[in-house]
Amino acid sequence: MAAAQVYGLANLSGIANNFYYLNEIRQYTNQGDGRIDYSVSDTTKMFFCYSALGANLTNPPTANPFIESSADTNTFNQNMGWTLNHSFSSSKMNEFRLGYNRTDVNTSNNTFGKPYNNIFGIRNGNPAGAGTETGMAEFVGVDPYFENLSQPDWIAFIVSNTLSLSDSFTWVKGKHTLKFGAMLNHVEDTSADTIGGDDPRGGFHFSPSMTSYSGNAADFAFPAFLLGTPVESERTQFD
Repeated sequence: MAAAQVYGLANLSGIANNFYYLNEIRQYTNQGDGRIDYSVSDTTKMFFCYSALGANLTNPPTANPFIESSADTNTFNQNMGWTLNHSFSSSKMNEFRLGYNRTDVNTSNNTFGKPYNNIFGIRNGNPAGAGTETGMAEFVGVDPYFENLSQPDWIAFIVSNTLSLSDSFTWVKGKHTLKFGAMLNHVEDTSADTIGGDDPRGGFHFSPSMTSYSGNAADFAFPAFLLGTPVESERTQFD
């Protein structure tokens, strides 16, 4: 397995504490708002508003893509509204509103987009032309640190669309004000979430059984990991 091609080599002298890196968190947010008011006549007014917000959150490590397993997130929210007001008389008015909201959130990890399974030496580990299957398989049982290096579960998207329609009529009669109206909302949510152990790029489980141990078993599965001998019954097979 070409571990050095994936994880890199020590960048400091000595045989202990010889790997140095920094984790960064970068966030960029852009927002724009606009509104148009238009007077159709003395009795009819309308306006249109639009708002958009784009946010990008990344966790770029300085050493290799596997050090930081936090999610990278791209978010784009849009909000639109159209209102029409009409006065039939000084005591009778109608207001019609149409609104639309869309939220689009995509998450990934730092290994997404590159065939690290193939680079690491797993035959046909990343199908050609695949999207969410790119990246690194998960290594389970070695140590929480190494499991984070290849954590594959930060691949998801959430898209939500909301369409709102409302109409209200107001009638002022003497000392009384009467208002009649209705509102209709249509909500659509679509999501794909692999967070929670679905392992879209496969997983390899390593056992400490070849080593006599006491205490934390995960600390003693390194021999199996270094020899490249995962537990056959739990290993994802790649054709």
